[in-house]
Amino acid sequence: MPTIVEGLAKLVERLEIVERKIDQVNSRISNTLFEIRDNLQQNSRQNASHEQNPYQYSRPQAPLPQRQMYQVICADCKKQTEVPFKPGDRPVYCKECFAARKAGNGPITAPKSVAPVAVVEKPSKAKAKKKK
Repeated sequence: MPTIVEGLAKLVERLEIVERKIDQVNSRISNTLFEIRDNLQQNSRQNASHEQNPYQYSRPQAPLPQRQMYQVICADCKKQTEVPFKPGDRPVYCKECFAARKAGNGPITAPKSVAPVAVVEKPSKAKAKKKK
């Protein structure tokens, strides 16, 4: 019958073997992780040096059509202005008055009846914006 000392000696021996195996697995995992990291860094450097403009091979687009502008009179300040839509039966505002109304600084009392906005002139063509 084995004695307690012999049993403990076998147990210590087995624990040492398990500890060595754990160290081996840890070193393999560490090496693999370092290799993966190095490969990723190398690939990202290569991709960055060879990266091309994604729009380089895209089909050229036709220039945007000129937007039709309408001359109107602002419902608040009565200043003549241009808008990119055909005015209807609702009031139309210049940029400044529209921004003030949007910010909540509009007139305190709203008009009771709103007359349709009259178009001042025939529609004019706005200048096309140049792309940079």
